[in-house]
Amino acid sequence: MKKVFLSLIILVFLSVSCRKARTCVCTILQPNIAADTTKVVIDNTEVKAFSICTSKDLMVTNTATTTCVIVEN
Repeated sequence: MKKVFLSLIILVFLSVSCRKARTCVCTILQPNIAADTTKVVIDNTEVKAFSICTSKDLMVTNTATTTCVIVEN
């Protein structure tokens, strides 16, 4: 039981220690309009930050597209 409890504590510590601020850069492209770039800082683990960032990707009426990626600080 002590080993299980200790393992859980180590797992929680490792998952929290992997948290850091990551920058999500989103670029909006529209025909005949200059590209617009925005940056959002996401303070989370790498996997969750990637998921949050890429969930912002979208296409509106086949003209405007938004592409988001995580960049290294």
